Amino acid sequence: MVGPSAVAHFDITMKTGLSLSGGGARGLSHLGSMDELQRAGIKIDMVAGCSVGALLGAMYAAEPDVRIVREKILKQIGKDDGQIIPVEYIDEDTREERRSVFRKVAGSLRKSIYYGISLAQIAHLATSRLTETFANLLPNVDIQDLELPFSCSATDLNSQRPYYFTKGPLIEAVAASCSIPGLYQPIKKEGMILVDGAWSALHHGSHLRERGADFVIAVDIQHEIRDNDLINGLDVVVRSNMAARSVLSQIQIKEADVIIRPDICHINWWDFGSSASCIVLGKEEAERQMTDIKRKIRRRKIRKFFLG
Repeated sequence: MVGPSAVAHFDITMKTGLSLSGGGARGLSHLGSMDELQRAGIKIDMVAGCSVGALLGAMYAAEPDVRIVREKILKQIGKDDGQIIPVEYIDEDTREERRSVFRKVAGSLRKSIYYGISLAQIAHLATSRLTETFANLLPNVDIQDLELPFSCSATDLNSQRPYYFTKGPLIEAVAASCSIPGLYQPIKKEGMILVDGAWSALHHGSHLRERGADFVIAVDIQHEIRDNDLINGLDVVVRSNMAARSVLSQIQIKEADVIIRPDICHINWWDFGSSASCIVLGKEEAERQMTDIKRKIRRRKIRKFFLG
């Protein structure tokens, strides 16, 4: 009988896919988990993401080194230039005259929802604001030209289905995946009206398997529903939307072989000031699961060796 130790001597080709969910500032925990996977020598062969997961996944697919990605994203978060939110939307509570791009987005979104502006117009901001920011973080190339196979999801409001970008301009694809409904203008493409991918495809296990992944690792950013009072109709709408997305998420996440779920519910999704904490928590959770992750990878290799 051929045992696991014998199997280790054979070159078993197995592709590992990484699924990165959305989650706003909490998504920075992706970097911590990815860093621990890299440190443990777990090779990622392809990446799929949505929203902030699409941005970080694209950066990694362009330069597969988590340290480089972390350095770039933290530098961008701390920038004072490149204002993409009109001054009138900036959070009044801040004493800073100019804030980072990501904090301006957060302040703008909180304010716009509070005042219900989204009921009067299709969006507050042109998507060009996103593409200008992403141009500082991503190469101006087609998806096919990246170092690793990459794809990102968007939501087509016409078909009410997810759409995955697997080719074409990278920055345009990531911008579509990050186009938060009501904040950024939808992107029109080939008869589709595309918004944030997290609204229809928060996890990407099935998609990665379709692209050839044998093993899928998902980093799941929690979107818990807090037990807060419902004060008005908007609260009910938001809570109902979260419930629907939670149910969909639970179905999609089952396609992953490993789920890394950092405990970051205490961090607000818009709080990019907690980036360092998110990264640490993502790393700690991946480290906690590493023995189990390696065991599952080894078992999958053995199964692939015997069953093909």
